[in-house]
Amino acid sequence: MSGQDVIMHLATETGTGKSMYCIEKHTEININGTAIILEILVNKQNSVKKMY
Repeated sequence: MSGQDVIMHLATETGTGKSMYCIEKHTEININGTAIILEILVNKQNSVKKMY
């Protein structure tokens, strides 16, 4: 994220039908992925001003 002013987070585990029977997997990947980005932004020096 070095040198970035804006981050657009679009990465997710996809598959609407599959997400109905693999709920835990999809939830874990999507929520934890966002949490990791936020943790990095809080704990590492960066120039990010916005996240979408």
